[in-house]
Amino acid sequence: MPVPKRKWSRSRSRSRQANKGLEAQPFTICAQSGSAVAPHTVCLKSGYYKGEKVLVTKFERTLKRDETRKNRMDKIQAKPAESINPEVAQAQQEVSQEQAAKAKKARKKVADQ
Repeated sequence: MPVPKRKWSRSRSRSRQANKGLEAQPFTICAQSGSAVAPHTVCLKSGYYKGEKVLVTKFERTLKRDETRKNRMDKIQAKPAESINPEVAQAQQEVSQEQAAKAKKARKKVADQ
């Protein structure tokens, strides 16, 4: 029958047994998004903490970025068409239409939430 080579020290035994009293952390529910959040932390989905908006979410940054891009494209398209190469003008128009479609999808997504 196998026998231990050395005696286990008190610190080794106690450090092994120290984890017996651990319990799972409770989670709270975010009032805005309804997702599970650890206590005393900001909800990453909605950006709220204790009922106040403290964080700009990735989705909001995306919406703002799309809007600024649209404004830039509007400024470019406001220039007279003669000064721009027709091929370039057509490419810019296609890009602006794609961005408008993306922005429309994003707005629809926000409305659904």
